[in-house]
Amino acid sequence: MSSTEGEPSGCGLTGLPHYLERACRIQVTAQSTGTPLTLPPAEVCEPTARQLNGEEHGSDLQGDQAYDLAWQAMLSLVQRDRPRLR
Repeated sequence: MSSTEGEPSGCGLTGLPHYLERACRIQVTAQSTGTPLTLPPAEVCEPTARQLNGEEHGSDLQGDQAYDLAWQAMLSLVQRDRPRLR
């Protein structure tokens, strides 16, 4: 795995740990501005959380499968578009 801007080379995080680490970085950065955060309403957050957790009716991805699939898709796009970053 190659380094992306602002991330250490070879960190090796995939799936849920990767997204948790990214979410924490984003939250700390947003809160460091001193500006109150604007959160989406519950009617947006709740269905989104159910989708990400594979709880929505008809979802064939459970647990970390969706994250891992999305990560692999993103890696494929980067490797196709930027072969030097392999």
